[in-house]
Amino acid sequence: MKEHLIKRKVNKLDLVVASHADADHIGGLSMVLRSFNVRAVLDNGYPKNSYYYKDFLSAIKEKNIRYILARRGDNLKIGTLAFKILNPPEGYISSSNSPDNDNSIVLKLGYKNTSFLFTGDAGFEAEDQLVKRQDLQSTVLKVAHHGSASSTSNEFLKYVRPTVGVISVGKTNTYGHPKPIVLNRLTNARAKIYRTDISSSIKMVVTEKGLQVYD
Repeated sequence: MKEHLIKRKVNKLDLVVASHADADHIGGLSMVLRSFNVRAVLDNGYPKNSYYYKDFLSAIKEKNIRYILARRGDNLKIGTLAFKILNPPEGYISSSNSPDNDNSIVLKLGYKNTSFLFTGDAGFEAEDQLVKRQDLQSTVLKVAHHGSASSTSNEFLKYVRPTVGVISVGKTNTYGHPKPIVLNRLTNARAKIYRTDISSSIKMVVTEKGLQVYD
């Protein structure tokens, strides 16, 4: 991640979002926080007794970075970007069999005439709560949990109605992600699918004319 940002000549980050404390989501963030000028970090605050999460919190403290606790219903604005936090709720989702994942930060970002829905590793339990309470329709869906079969239900897609689905997944992952059933759900929802195991870098540009995707 650090090398990618340097290649892009990025030296300042207005906001870093740590969706949840799993190592595959925050494992490289401590290095980013210590290497770049980061103004704020958004965290779900769901505790995890792991080296990566402790080091992540230490880096925030060392660099005196603003720490924002994500809670459903809160709104953030950075310049012309508007963020709405959809998950986790106050008190977290306690009924889940996978609370680390279902308490992932879910964010909706609006810019010009385009919207993005970022879902972390949120599973069916979180999705069920989201469809009951939120305006989910988005141009781009960051598909949850690397395309796991336990996320991205047909019901959820009915509410999101994405034009584009982006799956962040490793080429050699041992889980078989993305699962064929999820790819079928996205195809049936008429979403154009982009995958990082096929296109390692996916660039999106929003203009007055709409969204352009480069892979």
